[in-house]
Amino acid sequence: NEEKLAEMAKVEEENKSYRVAILEAKEVTKERDDLMAKLKASEEKVQKMENDISGYQEMLEKRRSLAEEQITVLLENDKTIGSLEGKNAKLQDEVGRLKEQLTKSTHTIESKDTI
Repeated sequence: NEEKLAEMAKVEEENKSYRVAILEAKEVTKERDDLMAKLKASEEKVQKMENDISGYQEMLEKRRSLAEEQITVLLENDKTIGSLEGKNAKLQDEVGRLKEQLTKSTHTIESKDTI
């Protein structure tokens, strides 16, 4: 009888150990599941941030391209303005020369008329 009691106590102790191990395994599983959920949330957040960064990079590239185009247009405008200013100066010189020529012609005609 004592042997049976000792054996039952031993079995009961083993069962108690198994129950403790099962509870610990459940706790570890719960912690693992919590960590997996946090990992998934973090991965989703990282993916969203990467998508945002990609969108910002695309916008930045478009802005850079537009800025380069604006610079090109401004430089072309400056060249055109310079060219037009040069042509304007030549035209003003030509107008001045023609006025002088007209004045001389007028004086010549007046002198001939006077004679």
